[in-house]
Amino acid sequence: MQFVPELTASDFAVRARPLSPSERRASSREKKKGPPESGRGKSPELGMMKKTILAASVAGSFLVPVCTWAEAQRTFNLMNFGAACDGSHDDTVAIQAWLNKLKPSVQLVAPAGVCLFSTPLTALFANDYDISGAGPYTTTFRYVGPSTATDLLTIGDTGHGLEAGVSIHDFRITSVTKMTGGYALHAHGLFHALVSNVVLDESGNGSLCGGYWFDGASGVDLVNPNAHSNQSCGDGVLVNAALGGVAELRIAGGDIGGGFKSGLHMAGGFGGLRCDGTNFHRNTYNLLVDNAVVQTPNREFHQGSTCAFDSAFVSGVLVNDAQSNGGGTIDLAGWEASAQTGAGIDIRSFRGGDIAIRGSKVFNNCQDGVYIEDPTVRVFLANTAGINGNGNSGLAGCHVASGRGWGVNAASPTSHVVNCSVPWNNAAGALSPNVITSGQCM
Repeated sequence: MQFVPELTASDFAVRARPLSPSERRASSREKKKGPPESGRGKSPELGMMKKTILAASVAGSFLVPVCTWAEAQRTFNLMNFGAACDGSHDDTVAIQAWLNKLKPSVQLVAPAGVCLFSTPLTALFANDYDISGAGPYTTTFRYVGPSTATDLLTIGDTGHGLEAGVSIHDFRITSVTKMTGGYALHAHGLFHALVSNVVLDESGNGSLCGGYWFDGASGVDLVNPNAHSNQSCGDGVLVNAALGGVAELRIAGGDIGGGFKSGLHMAGGFGGLRCDGTNFHRNTYNLLVDNAVVQTPNREFHQGSTCAFDSAFVSGVLVNDAQSNGGGTIDLAGWEASAQTGAGIDIRSFRGGDIAIRGSKVFNNCQDGVYIEDPTVRVFLANTAGINGNGNSGLAGCHVASGRGWGVNAASPTSHVVNCSVPWNNAAGALSPNVITSGQCM
């Protein structure tokens, strides 16, 4: 059965005012004329009449139309497509029909409630649209399908890119099915877009695999993201270059963790990734920089002072960009603390790149505060960097390896470290013998 949306007063933009005497006379004349006869060249007037929504008189005043039929069709409520959103009925057909209405200037509105779906959902390519719920903990799209390795909501497709002016906000995506693959929200080629107050999890059940995947992005704001998984099979936030989207994903606020492979994963060819006010915690790695999706170098990452990488199961930050060729820069100005089995910051591969460490706490990590495995990387330790309490064997699962436990350590001799910090109270000491400082502090 195909459901046709009902039009209500809220679907139309109208205003009320009394008609002037001249307007009343003109209206009376039009009524006396009657409809145009067919075949006499008056179809344009008839077409305009059909396109214009006429309103009736109310209490002596007249509602004057200010919108056409096409304009009135710009807002679509999910309930008008036959969705129950009662947590019992499968609303898949209704939700997909609702999403199929996307086009420029369209608003899709979902009600409060739990809307069940059993097959993956797709929002086809369009620009300048808005998808909203009644609130991130009020409107829930709950997956109940059999597939355990699929993206749940896909935005756009792989054939377009430049999907601009999109706003997606105020709802939650969850899964009853224990997922072993896929992402809850997979967006292709978003440009100048906002994803705000979209929650991925249901009361901590941890059934999702991956959270948000920005598969190509440019000028995108991810505001107050909240995602949780117990599956350790995907990333909380994954971003890579694709479809012309190669720079600027700005993450503000929210909480990502625990239980993802990486809380934040910069996976190739991307630049201008930044976070502030966000807590990434209890993931295998809280930040991973590599080329897992796109085999080209990453460029810039900035961690703001209130973005925290806390309590990773291995290392708080792992930089492993094997494609780096000397043009990359990473700025770590926040919290890197309590990595349970690895280092606070592990610099494995970033050939010729620059890494600045400025945060107030590189603290309480199992192995070293900073561990440099690539001697070509230039590392700057600012005087604001608080590097202390590392080599902490008291952390759950921690065994401090031989030669580890330093504030700053290197696997082989490196002379590309400028140290303006004063590491203290680290188990093995401040700087290992392989760390040969150079340059001057300003």
